[in-house]
Amino acid sequence: MNKEFKYDVFISYKRNGGTPWAELLYIVVDKIIGKNVFIDRNNLESGTDKDWENDIVDAIRSSLNVVVVVFPGIQDVLYKRKDFFIRELQEAIRESKERRINIIPFYVDGISSAEISSSLKGPTEIKSGCTPLSKNIRIL
Repeated sequence: MNKEFKYDVFISYKRNGGTPWAELLYIVVDKIIGKNVFIDRNNLESGTDKDWENDIVDAIRSSLNVVVVVFPGIQDVLYKRKDFFIRELQEAIRESKERRINIIPFYVDGISSAEISSSLKGPTEIKSGCTPLSKNIRIL
């Protein structure tokens, strides 16, 4: 791992639909591949972390890669622009421009980048921030 970063991978996901995929990704990357992974369910103390939003933003800033779990219908579960998942993506995009971290989409259940890009409802952050997986797979 690059010494500048605390985590090799930050997993960004929407709990309503992305949790099983995020957990599977965590097991593969952390336990099997052996990379240092941040996932909120394992790195934050449930119910006692009053500053969880800042802790998550700090973790993004301390990660070399941000993997975004993208699943069919994700557009429908993003209820409003103040959704914290959107804030995670915005922070990752900002970091990718400033420090050149990688944002890697993890498309699941048959969804594709073309479907997200062509969707009128697709969040701008997902459309603009994620580069094709094939360009970044070497880093894991």
